[in-house]
Amino acid sequence: AAGQLEPNAKAIGQTVEGLQAALVQAAKGIASSSAGVVAATRGTSEQLGTASKQLAAGLTRLSNLSKAAASLVDDSLSQQNILSGARAVCLTCQNMVVYARTAEKSPGDQTAQTALQGSSACVAESLKAFIKNAQATNSEASRGLAELEGAVAEIC
Repeated sequence: AAGQLEPNAKAIGQTVEGLQAALVQAAKGIASSSAGVVAATRGTSEQLGTASKQLAAGLTRLSNLSKAAASLVDDSLSQQNILSGARAVCLTCQNMVVYARTAEKSPGDQTAQTALQGSSACVAESLKAFIKNAQATNSEASRGLAELEGAVAEIC
């Protein structure tokens, strides 16, 4: 890629489209895991810990896929958008886990429950924005490939 990132080892042999589909799947997994974290606040601290670890594993997957996808895109702005979107998802999830711990420890505290629901909504919004950005990156990469194929056709 001609952008600021060198090709990621995980990106070798991958296509932007394939990685984009994997990013969307990872984002859906995070949505499911974040719902599990919210549900675990009605259980034990151990259940919340397990749900939080599952969420962390999904975030690690999203982070790795984002780095790989960004390394295949030649536009540094698109690279930055992918990485910033992944960072935003991670941060909103981190905040949600903090609120979840508070809500789990104080099940009768309406303020804690409201804060948890608000943070959960922030996670959903960051995931929507991330998916939209990932799909836009795929469109940009496809345009770039079409231009490259056109240039090759002119040369040949």
